[in-house]
Amino acid sequence: MADDISILNDLLDLQWQSMITRLGEAPPYAGAAEAESVALLQEMVADEAEHVRLLTATIQALGGAPRPRVYHAQHARVQYHDLSYLLPLLIGDKQHTLDAYRGKAGQTRDGDSAKLVADITQRHETHLGRLQALATSRTPTPS
Repeated sequence: MADDISILNDLLDLQWQSMITRLGEAPPYAGAAEAESVALLQEMVADEAEHVRLLTATIQALGGAPRPRVYHAQHARVQYHDLSYLLPLLIGDKQHTLDAYRGKAGQTRDGDSAKLVADITQRHETHLGRLQALATSRTPTPS
């Protein structure tokens, strides 16, 4: 179980360092016309918080201690940028997160841990697709 605790703590670190998690505390600048985009990001922020809660609970259920929260300095001041600037960064951050989850998939021994990693990986895949669709919808078409 120690390996599972270490793997889950690695993923918990990743969740804490996610740019989307940071947006929950410091929302980006967005005008009224971007309400739908902001709603999508708020939904993702809620999912990220749920991932943290589930990972923490599973680590504790396995007899481990969740690692303390660490912030990425590069995510400071996100609230001062508009969505057009942040969207490519969010997509890159989400791809990094998804790649890490895929790399950890299949490494856990506990059935509940494996299911949790698979479920969160699927959520990250959905998030990435939605962010990419949002970016595509915001890209002006050449005339």
